[in-house]
Amino acid sequence: KAFVNFVPFAGGFLAQEIQNIQTYNDSEFLRKYIHYIYELSDTTKDERYKFACDIADKADDYPGNVIANIVNRLDNINKERIFARLSIARMHNQISIDDFFRLSTMLERIPYVDLNVLYNYLNDYYDDSGDTELLFATGALMQSVIGADGDKFVLSKLGRMLLKAVIHPVFSRIYGWYNSSPLSKRQISPFVKKYGINL
Repeated sequence: KAFVNFVPFAGGFLAQEIQNIQTYNDSEFLRKYIHYIYELSDTTKDERYKFACDIADKADDYPGNVIANIVNRLDNINKERIFARLSIARMHNQISIDDFFRLSTMLERIPYVDLNVLYNYLNDYYDDSGDTELLFATGALMQSVIGADGDKFVLSKLGRMLLKAVIHPVFSRIYGWYNSSPLSKRQISPFVKKYGINL
């Protein structure tokens, strides 16, 4: 930055803009990191310590650096909540440390708007808008149907794990209630036909 100040006229302006960008980046990182930490507030100190040890062992780096770098690379504040849920899932041994890192990378690569359509891929699906190809490239989807009528995709094992972190538990309970209620009876016939179940 100091060198830029020696450039006549524009130097001072450029140096100030560089400082403004750095200040913005610092405040944005702090906002995201605080949001991540807040989401972990229901975890115990022992759970967080064990999680940090897992990260240190697997990444062969300081856990604070690893977490800070992941938080910094996430491009949407809502992804911090999902990243925290992935962290909690690891703390509760619901996912392996390897899957934690894989899912964190997927989360980083998938635009937030496309995270909101993951549930479409619980069954064979294709979307012409481009999210199918992007989600397939990240490993969230696998090809389920190859055909003349077009290819279809479903969530991969990692994609299903990511979906669990994306969907808030309240919505999951509502969806479960819906499927247990008489309102869901119209889904039975298509399910029976799709899987050739003899009633």
